[in-house]
Amino acid sequence: MLRALPECGDRLDIEFEEAYPDGDRLVSIFTAGCEDLGVSRRFEFSTEPLPERPEAHLFGGHAEWLARGLGDRLYGHGNEPSTLFDAGEWYVISARYVHAGLAEERRYAPDPPDVEAVGKITEWYARAWAALFEVLKFVPPGAEALPASAFWTEAGRAARERVGEEFVRARLEPALAQLERGLRAFHDAYPTGT
Repeated sequence: MLRALPECGDRLDIEFEEAYPDGDRLVSIFTAGCEDLGVSRRFEFSTEPLPERPEAHLFGGHAEWLARGLGDRLYGHGNEPSTLFDAGEWYVISARYVHAGLAEERRYAPDPPDVEAVGKITEWYARAWAALFEVLKFVPPGAEALPASAFWTEAGRAARERVGEEFVRARLEPALAQLERGLRAFHDAYPTGT
């Protein structure tokens, strides 16, 4: 599990750098930085590659969206839930990316954003989508809700305590679809920024 230093609090900035195959596994490289302390660390994780035929319960109707380019923003690969962050932490990460995208949009309103801002906003929303997608991986096949075991950290349990009603398939899948629609609408309105 990747955890922030206490001095960084919840201000750990995690960036996906690249992924490359290594035999039958996939190596994913992330950089985690703390702006307050001015430190950055690089992490390499060996993960299972995306399956050729993702399980329908996991990807639902989103396989087409993945195939059109959002898949490169996924944080994890394969069908297994994350071991880096628990479901509550992934939910908070997604929400922060949504808020970052909205804040960037508000900076330009009512004028249209420039090309650089469009790229930033698109990236924030794509990351929000990918983080929320990680939350859905914790829902077992055939189940409607995330099990208590999906929340093993204090931060994750706090998120569950605050917004527990969100951790059900009936709320997560529409939220994921809403983010997808928002990304599509933003791309259609500002196609040069992506």
